[in-house]
Amino acid sequence: MSFLISWASKNNINITSSPKNTSELIQELSLFGIKTLAELNDIIPKEYATIYNKLEDESNILGVIRDWMLINDWKKFINDVSFNWALDEDSIKILRELIENKELKDMIDEFKKEKCFYH
Repeated sequence: MSFLISWASKNNINITSSPKNTSELIQELSLFGIKTLAELNDIIPKEYATIYNKLEDESNILGVIRDWMLINDWKKFINDVSFNWALDEDSIKILRELIENKELKDMIDEFKKEKCFYH
């Protein structure tokens, strides 16, 4: 996770906490097709840091990297990745800025079908 901590520091991103166990995230990345740091770096949205700072968002390592995967290809994530967490209105603030309206609505609808979205 030193890659993300370094990226966050370079981009003035406040990471609120670092989980002790990242095995779940590593598995999600693997199922998503991310096996190397270069591949992870390739899915970081170009405007993510700017928008994150503009929104004065707060997240942790898990949330930031999951944002990147959802922004990159939420359909692939839903179809290929086994996960046990949910989205809520607070967690989609940055997604609203980086995913087009129809795509975001479709993504939220899919998360609702999976019972993984809370108001």
